[in-house]
Amino acid sequence: MQTIKKTVAIKAPSTTVWNTLTDDAQSRQWFAEFNEGTHAITDGWQEGSKVIYTDGDFGMIGRIQVAKPGEELDVEFIGVLEKGAEVYDGPDADALKGGHERYILKEQNGTTTLNIEADMDDKYVEDMSNRWDKALVVLKELAEKN
Repeated sequence: MQTIKKTVAIKAPSTTVWNTLTDDAQSRQWFAEFNEGTHAITDGWQEGSKVIYTDGDFGMIGRIQVAKPGEELDVEFIGVLEKGAEVYDGPDADALKGGHERYILKEQNGTTTLNIEADMDDKYVEDMSNRWDKALVVLKELAEKN
């Protein structure tokens, strides 16, 4: 497993960037750069909450480890969604388990620096790195127009 690291400067307050990360309507727009129709299902962006990133049939299941609005979001992956079923054991789930997706926000003078770290199976690193580049462009545009 490797960690993809990206940084983007966004001319918006950290609370606006946080909302762009977590608001369903906005996140669907930047998630689409990973796969059309991708969205997050969660009972709240709270520590301990489960989150499923899915396009409907397939996806990744995580547990929110850190949720500090405007500062940090850390999701640890614990399983996968396969044909709508939650799977916590088996090759696909095991390859993902223990991986994290982290968002660190630091605001200074009205600009928020967003650092992301996404743990990824080696075979997906190049493709997902390119998708992250595109997703962050959309995320930045959304946050800056709010």
